[in-house]
Amino acid sequence: MVGRLAAITCATAFCILAAYPAAAQATKEANGRQIAIDFPGQDRLGELWELSPNSSIGAKSLKTVRGVEARGRVRLTVHNPVVFAPNYKAVESGILSQAFDGGAIDGLQARKLPFDDKRLACLKNFPNLQRLDLGASDVSDKGLPLVGALKKMVFLFMSRSLVTAAGLPHLTGLNHLTTLHLSYTPLGGGSLAALASLPALVEVELDRCQLTDSQINSLLGVKHLRILKVSFNKGITDVSIGHILKFKELQKLDLTDTSVSIGGLKRLKQMRLQRLDIRFFRYADGEIAELREYLRPTELVNGGVSKKVPSELFAPLH
Repeated sequence: MVGRLAAITCATAFCILAAYPAAAQATKEANGRQIAIDFPGQDRLGELWELSPNSSIGAKSLKTVRGVEARGRVRLTVHNPVVFAPNYKAVESGILSQAFDGGAIDGLQARKLPFDDKRLACLKNFPNLQRLDLGASDVSDKGLPLVGALKKMVFLFMSRSLVTAAGLPHLTGLNHLTTLHLSYTPLGGGSLAALASLPALVEVELDRCQLTDSQINSLLGVKHLRILKVSFNKGITDVSIGHILKFKELQKLDLTDTSVSIGGLKRLKQMRLQRLDIRFFRYADGEIAELREYLRPTELVNGGVSKKVPSELFAPLH
């Protein structure tokens, strides 16, 4: 009897111990994630945003549940991803390049701030970034090795920067990158084949980059592409349709204001796209109505500003 009681007691204790890690983990998740950041200096360097539960860290427009000053020592308990939005002074002064531990920060929102290749040295303080927005900056190919060192990157936004096709090989180690936006950059003429080395890439945005048919062809190595936006590239013609048809997983395509004809667009029927954008196209209303019916069930998006709006309005900033 004593032996049996001892066995039962041991078994019970084992069950409790085995269950404890799971219970502890559940408690930890319920209590949130503890983060501690000691920002350099005592000035306000921007804000820390905790995203709302229904906001993706990859969204262009972020929704937050709260913002906290990024000043000195910051201690927070969070339940969602955290994005650091530095202010102009913090970037311009270079203080962010001083060593500090920003490993708890999931995203860096730096659009329209004075970042250049030299100031990108601060990225070493944010080794776990999943999102980086350097849109409308002076970052060029020289700064891309620092971006390419962020191995956990998932969403990279560098539209209206100075990046060219020659710098893209610096990004080939980003094995988790799903989304890349390089619109309004001087990519024209160079091969985009380096993007084929990004195994998780599903969304590419290359609006107003002076692309040609040969550059669309160089994208064919991107095996799981689902969203492709190449609007305002007059060098894209019906020849590109033959290349685009080879993207077997493509769901959404933007060919707004390219040189693709109605006949070229009709060839897309075999893809059964979810959505096709052809805004600002100079087609007759009857042609659009016929195309809409022909491509069903694809959602055809047409319309926009007047044809008299000068193309210079959409020109790159650089």
